[in-house]
Amino acid sequence: MCGIVGYSGEKTAQPMLTVVPLQLFVYAAAVLGGQDVNKPRNRAKSVTVK
Repeated sequence: MCGIVGYSGEKTAQPMLTVVPLQLFVYAAAVLGGQDVNKPRNRAKSVTVK
């Protein structure tokens, strides 16, 4: 079975070879849509400074 990038090798490598191109696609779509990719919305604060 061929994946998105046209690789039909081992099943363990398939997720890595499909996620990276999808992340690049979403990044490009966000930039073209005028979104600020360095300031994501709806993120929980993970570190609290006293």
